[in-house]
Amino acid sequence: MDLSIIIVSWNVRDLLHGCLISIQRQAVDRIAKRHATDGGMEKQSKAESDSLSFEIWVVDNASSDGTVEMLRAEFPDVRLLPIPRMLGLAAPITKPLPLRKGAIFSCSTPTRNYALGHSAS
Repeated sequence: MDLSIIIVSWNVRDLLHGCLISIQRQAVDRIAKRHATDGGMEKQSKAESDSLSFEIWVVDNASSDGTVEMLRAEFPDVRLLPIPRMLGLAAPITKPLPLRKGAIFSCSTPTRNYALGHSAS
């Protein structure tokens, strides 16, 4: 596993949904690009041709807007850690750290735009 993405949420169901859709689309686009051909051959760098493996963790701060239900229904592959009360940002980030499988990790909120395979600026 290359990357563990840890997202902390609190009553941001719609933003989180958009964030997760964006990550999924980028993953699909990377796979499609890797398998695309242009006249039977496409030159790609090693970074472009290798698959990026990642996992997504969402630590939810006792949201009351249906965040947990949305995650369970629409994103069953996302690793969900619901916590029973609001703990802010720093404490929830540490919850999945011992459980993560990624060699590197990124921690954020759903307002962050992820660019898979590229360093964030």
